[in-house]
Amino acid sequence: MRFVRATADRIGQDDGAIAEIDGAERRSKNGRAILQMIELPALWTILPHKAQIKRKVELLSQAGVVDAEWYLKHYDDVAKSGADPMEHYIKYGANEGRLPNGSL
Repeated sequence: MRFVRATADRIGQDDGAIAEIDGAERRSKNGRAILQMIELPALWTILPHKAQIKRKVELLSQAGVVDAEWYLKHYDDVAKSGADPMEHYIKYGANEGRLPNGSL
């Protein structure tokens, strides 16, 4: 992160751009933490990938972490693709730094 901040300073970006970088990094860390929260025991790794995703979706639903309606409204690309918001968050959104709900 220091390299990114130093590079941004060197090329003359303002503090807003640096804050945006910091925010994206924080969102990405939050996403990874959520994925760790629903990490499945080693036994689950022998099951097909679809079964693993289905179980992670169940865990996220129980935890109430992803607000599916908010996610689709906030990320129109996901809505247009017709993807399940929770499945999208597990597969892509968390690692991309997307927020799972409007409260985080």
